[in-house]
Amino acid sequence: MRTLVIVCILAALLPWRAAAAEKYTWEDLQVLAEEGAWAELLDHARDIRPSQRKGEWKTWVENGALAAVKAAGTEGDAAATFALAEDLLTRFAALKSSSGFMAARAEAGLKNFRRCFAERRASLDACLDGLTSFAASQAATPGLALKAAAVAHRHVNEPYVMPLYLLAAQDKGDPSACAAPGLRRATLRSLVESEPKASVVAARRVAFELCWPDLKAPVLAAFSDSPLGSSFQANTCGPLTDRGLLNGLRADICKHMAEKGELFPPS
Repeated sequence: MRTLVIVCILAALLPWRAAAAEKYTWEDLQVLAEEGAWAELLDHARDIRPSQRKGEWKTWVENGALAAVKAAGTEGDAAATFALAEDLLTRFAALKSSSGFMAARAEAGLKNFRRCFAERRASLDACLDGLTSFAASQAATPGLALKAAAVAHRHVNEPYVMPLYLLAAQDKGDPSACAAPGLRRATLRSLVESEPKASVVAARRVAFELCWPDLKAPVLAAFSDSPLGSSFQANTCGPLTDRGLLNGLRADICKHMAEKGELFPPS
């Protein structure tokens, strides 16, 4: 009798198990898209074979992902919205080519890290590291790196923001970055550092490679205003000498520092 009961239970469960394992078809997803049932569509979008994930499928996934992020954003939880965007990007690699979704991810990310700094949800280092990684992962979004730098600049010392300003200076889609006051201040402040930190390396690249037309005058002025033998002069003597921009007392200062092995890093 007991065996019969078990058999009956298993028999009753089989249709349910079959239904649970049943994959949605292209036609099923089409219906869901027409109905705007985006949550269900995203749950089953990967039922379609990879070789068929083109055209309409990408549009459905993009629309569903945008709807999901928008709905999450209205609830006001910045961390949850950003986490959802990251999860969707992990599940659907095709979203990386969606300018609409990446813009929504950018907005969600900036809100998340503003909250991270403002509410001290983590250490400043953790917030800064997360923000920098986020900006680097979305370098193709024009202006994002500069906005990310502005977020961090409100909470941490300028040299620590320099890697973000380097990303901003490398952003070919944002020609205004080099003229940004925050970038100029952070670059000049980082060139005062006396150790071979990442901020110094980034500042030299920004000042002398990426933003030289905008920073030439401020750098020369700061060089003249710096104390003799200062770290700023040690960091800038080489590039300025290479450009033939030093003469008189300025050139003598750099020559003297070079003879004493005080220039850093070497040009």
